[in-house]
Order: sequence, then C-alpha cells, then structure tokens
Amino acid sequence: MLLMKRPSSLRRKVLLFLAPLILGAAVAEESGKYVLLPEPSFMWHKHGQKIPGSRRTVLIPALTTSAGLRELSPEAFAELGVSWAAFSKTAGTTADAHLKTLKPVVTKDSEGHAAVAVVKSKSAITASVVFAPGFVAKFEPIFGDRLLVAIPDRFTIYVFPRALSTHKEYGKRLAALYEDAVYPASLELFEADPQGVRVVGSFSGGGRNGEK
Repeated sequence: MLLMKRPSSLRRKVLLFLAPLILGAAVAEESGKYVLLPEPSFMWHKHGQKIPGSRRTVLIPALTTSAGLRELSPEAFAELGVSWAAFSKTAGTTADAHLKTLKPVVTKDSEGHAAVAVVKSKSAITASVVFAPGFVAKFEPIFGDRLLVAIPDRFTIYVFPRALSTHKEYGKRLAALYEDAVYPASLELFEADPQGVRVVGSFSGGGRNGEK
C-alpha cells in the first residue's frame, strides 16, 4: 500500500487559484450537456451519487457551459427539474459521445500482451467516460470485457486487463498524478465489466488534505 505526502496548504491554495485558468485552457465543450464526474468525496460534495464499493469517490452532477464545467449544487440540480435517473441516462449519452472521440495509447509487456491503455484528453469531461454505457465495449477488443481502471484526474484514464496484474506496476505513478492534480478524480481502483463499474481497491492509504 502506497503512502503519499499531503500537499501544503499554500500549495493547495495556489492550485485552486490556478484552476479556472487551467480549465480555460482546456477544449471548449458544447453548452448544456449533462455530465457525471468522479471526484474525491473529501471535497465536501453535498450532492453526489455513490459508486458501489467506494469509500473515497462520488459521482457529481455537472453542466457544460461556455466558461467550462459548472458543478451543480442541490439547489441548482433541483432547478433542472429532472430526476437522478433521467440525469444519469442523459449524462451517459454525453459520455458515450465523448468516448468515441478518444484514442487510447496501448503499451505491451515483454511478452507482447497489451498491458495498459492510457487515455488523455484536454476535455474536462474525460473522466466521465469510465461510466459511459459503451466504455467496456471500447476496450473489449484489447483486453476482453473485464477491466481495471484508474482515474487520477479529470483528464487521464488508465485501463488494465483484469486477467493480468500489470496495474500493480503503476501504483506510484498513479498516486503522483492524483497528488499533483488540480482536479483530482479518484485514488481508487475500479473494475468495469458488462454488469457495471465498482471499486475493488486503492492505490494508497494516504490522501490529500482533508481526505480520510
């Protein structure tokens, strides 16, 4: 189990100050799209959807705008006039559409087996595609239909075959990506298959300030 150094309060304040600038540098999204984003539960979300098996990550509702992503408070969500089920279904359509634009970079091991696929994008909704209805099908030709997935930040996804243990080699790298992210997503390890997405482990016993 990996331990991480917690960021100083000054460093955290600098990251939060720069966050709007970094989002502004990301690709623009079409306004009005519903999105469900994985985020650390320690970030004081009052309105989030639980993920099976998770202790540290929730799915938060957000709306794309011309200025970037707008995370929805309970009051703002209520103003939409839709149920969680309806929002989630529409967010899944948004995620599937973005998933089709992504091109994973696959690395093979010494024996020629696909060991990991890395997805990176400047879009702030990238992390949401892990929960898209078509996510497993996209990677099935590479790894089969049982996957392990890490989402260190909003813009980065690591996908591993469930049948191998290659994900264990990436623990330190994933923990570092999460620790340094302005928009961290999760320090947990997800399993994705045709039945859905659930948490099966974690890359660290530590965490950022306020995280337990």
